[in-house]
Amino acid sequence: MHPSLSAMVAALKVPTAINHRQQPDPKDVAAMCKHAGPQPGGVNLDDFACGVIQNAIKAALRVGVDPFK
Repeated sequence: MHPSLSAMVAALKVPTAINHRQQPDPKDVAAMCKHAGPQPGGVNLDDFACGVIQNAIKAALRVGVDPFK
């Protein structure tokens, strides 16, 4: 799996956990940070995850990987 898609999978789990009123898995948060760098100050985890998802899709498309397969 392309690294950006792995980051996207982890990032999708974060808002899901938050929506279920649970703490996201620290491994998923770490995978997002590994891909995107540290969470910017003032940006909540939900918004950070959305940005990681968007960037992962763009990165996958740039190298010709269909992120939706």
